Amino acid sequence: MTTTTSDTDGQYTLRDTPHPLARIGAHVIASFADVETPAMVTSPLFQEVMSRLMDAAVTAALLRDGQAENGFLLKCSHSLWPNSDMNHPANAKRDDETVTEKVRAWRTMPPSDTWPDAACALCGHQAVGFYGKADMMLAASVDYRNTTPRGHAGTALCWPCICCFYAAPYGCYLTGGRTEALHTWDSDFLAEAVDLQVSRNEMLMITGKRASRTKVETLALQTLRRYDHETTAGIELVIFNNNNKGQALDTYAVDQPLAEWLRKSSRRNAHRDGFPTLVRAFTTPEPASKSGGKKGNATTTSGVENLAWACFHRPWTIPRRLTSYIVGRSTALEGPTREATPAVNLLTTYLHEVLKMNETDLQEIRDTAARIALLFTEDDPGGKLTGFYTLFQRGNSARLRAWLQRHGITWILDRPTDESELVTSRGFEILFSPAPDSYSWYYREYLLACTISALFQRGWRPRDAEKAAQDFDPDTITAKDIAVLDGTEADPAAV
Repeated sequence: MTTTTSDTDGQYTLRDTPHPLARIGAHVIASFADVETPAMVTSPLFQEVMSRLMDAAVTAALLRDGQAENGFLLKCSHSLWPNSDMNHPANAKRDDETVTEKVRAWRTMPPSDTWPDAACALCGHQAVGFYGKADMMLAASVDYRNTTPRGHAGTALCWPCICCFYAAPYGCYLTGGRTEALHTWDSDFLAEAVDLQVSRNEMLMITGKRASRTKVETLALQTLRRYDHETTAGIELVIFNNNNKGQALDTYAVDQPLAEWLRKSSRRNAHRDGFPTLVRAFTTPEPASKSGGKKGNATTTSGVENLAWACFHRPWTIPRRLTSYIVGRSTALEGPTREATPAVNLLTTYLHEVLKMNETDLQEIRDTAARIALLFTEDDPGGKLTGFYTLFQRGNSARLRAWLQRHGITWILDRPTDESELVTSRGFEILFSPAPDSYSWYYREYLLACTISALFQRGWRPRDAEKAAQDFDPDTITAKDIAVLDGTEADPAAV
């Protein structure tokens, strides 16, 4: 075929594509080139970055053993580019010169006279060849097995697009097996997230050793809290393995409302005030096997890491986790904890901004909780509050409704001058709606948290409480979680 100069020139220009991993790779190249966007990568910068990536691949291939001290990149290559000249079994018998030549040939653009008469499948530009498993990482579904069937040459790709697949791993969380990638259609946010991950993985290129162990979910939370602009799209977590023995592809997503809610957690408002409480709610003790099996060695896992994981995998548990923590703290303190107020403020923002629950209905629940709090007197024992907690356990909605109806009668008899009901008809409707798509469960959780907060605001304590109210700072989190949020290493003595 005939190739024009413009065709050749276009092979050093990055173009936006619909493929998540290719988009990540484009931002990796931009990060290494020290420019803000892939569109700003000039032809000389593109070739310089790809030359660096080629040198790193050659260095890794010459080790020939992924278990070597500096062999982490080579180990990862089996799950990224299997069957490639970088990790070919025959390399063990080849001399260094041969291995170097083969890896460089693999990472070099094919001569123009060999280019097929086809357009790139991703960007529509002139393709330079057909590529398969050894170059293009698992794409659409594990069901396709990412293999090229007999009689099919592969996927037509231009040089910039195939280079994006070579670069993409430096913008991902590498484990040596599966690879975790963070993607979003918000290009500005993607640029920041990739740039942060590249800075963590850069030592991998230099030394071949494993770099950051920060999980990609935590990276997403770190980046969101540092991001100064409103997010315009959700965030997708792509977990894949291109290895011959265990191909896999899983995707998890944080929708835009939740992503924006998390971003606001570093701002000075209700989101930020309650965030430390949310982090503590997700902090859990490590198993004894990890702490030496001795009680004195017990440690805790990072609440930030657990929260970040939940946002991608179990976001619906966030309200329950926060409310359960408030109940647990109040039980331990033998009275309502002061953490309940910032927790309620944060929970309000979650229900309204993420789940899009009506603010009028949320106010109805807060008003109901304030009236319920008045049912507790200074002569009441702690058992009354404990019994109130049990009404909110799963499967107890009928008991809770009966309790509210019974005390509703007492409310009317004891407060004849108050025209309000303990629970209005609207309150009963949103708390106990049988509709399959209702948020009744969330409203009940919210009622419990709001009641504890109202009790604290009143200064209520059970008459038989033996523990004194603690002067606890609700804004504190552990040094470990501070380090995770900041992306730094914590002082072990301070954790």
